[in-house]
Amino acid sequence: MNIRLNLSGLRRRRGDTPQAAEELRAAEIARQIRELRESEADLEAESLREAEKRAAAASFAFEEPRSENGSSGAERSGVRLESEAPAIELRGAACAYGSLQAVRPLDWTVRRGEFWAVLGPNGSGKTSLLGLVSGAERPSAGEVRIAGRPAAEYGRRERARRLAVLPQEGLPPLSITVRDALEMGRFPYRDRFGRDRDPSARELLARIAERLELTALLPRRLDELSGGQRQRAALGQVMAQQPEILLLDEPTAYLDVYYQLDVMELVREWREEAGLTVVAVLHDLNLAAQYAERLLLLRGGERAAEGTPEEVLTPELVGDLYGVAPPLIVRREEIGAPQLLFRADSQMRKVRPVRAERRT
Repeated sequence: MNIRLNLSGLRRRRGDTPQAAEELRAAEIARQIRELRESEADLEAESLREAEKRAAAASFAFEEPRSENGSSGAERSGVRLESEAPAIELRGAACAYGSLQAVRPLDWTVRRGEFWAVLGPNGSGKTSLLGLVSGAERPSAGEVRIAGRPAAEYGRRERARRLAVLPQEGLPPLSITVRDALEMGRFPYRDRFGRDRDPSARELLARIAERLELTALLPRRLDELSGGQRQRAALGQVMAQQPEILLLDEPTAYLDVYYQLDVMELVREWREEAGLTVVAVLHDLNLAAQYAERLLLLRGGERAAEGTPEEVLTPELVGDLYGVAPPLIVRREEIGAPQLLFRADSQMRKVRPVRAERRT
């Protein structure tokens, strides 16, 4: 039954009589009930699909016969269970903007719980790579997989439960309160009427606010806060999403040294406690060496190097990548990672780092 057509018909036939008004109210109530039932049906269907996936995975994992060498049929055919698959996997994935090839076909694997830093000069494809992983950019070639599934298969809410992004600018100075900003992070868990399906959500937000020293700032507007305070509020918002994967796009940009270390320490602690997978685009090579286990260096949209900080942060490679004199390497036991000291060179302006190029 088309409720809106019936309402229009009632208005035309009966005008504004009391009987017509009652019929209009009854029809409106019927419409609201129908929408509520549809919403509940959608939620039940989504829950059922997730339960079926978990049951199928459990059955597959524990009941499938294994071969004499101990491998399952899935392993022999190259298919991995979601729980065993890498957090992020790029298979020849590329990103292009018209004729500009920002990221050339790239194979890259990020395992669950790892902390990666993506480094490279301006224009090397770092943010475009992050866009491929987050879903903000569609691959112009190849495939991106999240937790063993093609990224394109994820709906908006399911993707938000799996993955969160902390953008470079954090939260803009809007007139909403810090409390409102944190609650927005619960979007993936709300029904169509804005109700959080987790009864412990309020306690979760309170813990996040306390952890990030935001409790006293909850009633204040974002446009009343400093840049560092807004960045902590932005981190609280993504923490409220409870993701498995955190993507950071230059999270320390525009912050002083105190807040740079503050943000990176908070991310490190969250990762250790929750088993979070972290990929951070950074310009500060020393921060990357201190906090990331593995580094991906990009040049002109391609991989220039990959490995641990000790493996890839060599004077020759870094100098060549950024078009500067090879930096001095300083090692301090209390830091536990190589630190780089840069100096100007007379040849600097003659050697430019490679940028992303237009396709020919």
